[in-house]
Amino acid sequence: MKYLLILLLLFSTPVLAQPPLIVRHHTPAWSAITNADGSGLYHQIFMEVFAYSNVQVKAVYLPLLRALSDVEQGKADMAGGIGLGDKRFLYASHPIYQSRVSAFFNKKLLEDWQGLVTIKQYEDQTVLSVGMGKLINIKGFEVNSRYQALNMLLRKRALYYVDATELFEGLYQGDYGKHFNGEQGSQHHVSFDPTQYTYRSISDVSAYIVFQKSERGQKIKALYESGFKTLLESGRLLQIYKQWGFERAIVKILLDADAGATPANTLSLYR
Repeated sequence: MKYLLILLLLFSTPVLAQPPLIVRHHTPAWSAITNADGSGLYHQIFMEVFAYSNVQVKAVYLPLLRALSDVEQGKADMAGGIGLGDKRFLYASHPIYQSRVSAFFNKKLLEDWQGLVTIKQYEDQTVLSVGMGKLINIKGFEVNSRYQALNMLLRKRALYYVDATELFEGLYQGDYGKHFNGEQGSQHHVSFDPTQYTYRSISDVSAYIVFQKSERGQKIKALYESGFKTLLESGRLLQIYKQWGFERAIVKILLDADAGATPANTLSLYR
């Protein structure tokens, strides 16, 4: 009887689950990508990518350069996306975001328009969404809110507004969506006369998630790669991008995946 009780106790004692691996994600609060309330494209991807492993992602919202510094120093595990070429980090095999970048401006400026050359000449009068400057190697006034960026241009506090082309396309189609809403979640948007403004393409960008160069960083990168591949092959990744209005940002990712493209053979703005 004594031995029977011991066996019953052994088999009835619940097995303690392993505590989750906490992955520290440091990032700016990008509209519809890494919203401060925990929603957004990247947050959704990370949640589902790491759902295949015992990982819990903790986001901390910081300026991009500070976030990258934290990864380098081991205070964070991942950040981005950023362009290729920074040897301080381990890069994900596939970009998390790809897009054409355009400048939005008043048509009165078309006469002197020379593409990226013009933007570089007027960097002090150019507003960008956070992180865009690093992606295309230009300086300018970066803001967290696209609503704020658009307001600055329309109120003549900036000559050019640089961001992803699809956002400006949506602007002309009346689809303000998640990108140009007011600061407090209001659906109010800046009204403008589309006949007075235009946008012109200036570059293509590929943004990658980066990890710390360490044994821990390699482990987290491997877990990320495994989950990302599963989402990609199942078609779920495309659904997530569509959900957040960024389906164009994944089209080339899918094509590159089919072609076996990696950071080693993908065209980079940093080369």
